[in-house]
Amino acid sequence: MQDLSYFLALGFSGSDATRGLVIGLLASLFVSSRFLPWRAVLLACIVDRVWPYYGMYLAETEGPVILQSMWAEITTMPFNLLYYAIRFTVIFGIVHVGFHLRRLIHAALGQPVSSRYPGKKHA
Repeated sequence: MQDLSYFLALGFSGSDATRGLVIGLLASLFVSSRFLPWRAVLLACIVDRVWPYYGMYLAETEGPVILQSMWAEITTMPFNLLYYAIRFTVIFGIVHVGFHLRRLIHAALGQPVSSRYPGKKHA
């Protein structure tokens, strides 16, 4: 069990956990029968990778520093594949939970559930 906590700490630590939770729950709002969960997770992972650089831009960091940071991440990407796999898996779980939480809230309020389960064919 301790190993699992180390892996999760590798994927999400500190302020990354909040960012991952927010991105995952927002991405779960897009999941429907036409927009499958893996697409929402892919969108969330792209936003998760772009967010830090946009934050650097908003903090008025010089352009070459942002480009160097992006280049450093690109060159170390093969060494960080486990990190990205863990983040992808955790964000997928957050999107899944968010989707079912949305369905539960709609059912509790007595509203018709607007989105069917993704991937299932309905007549």
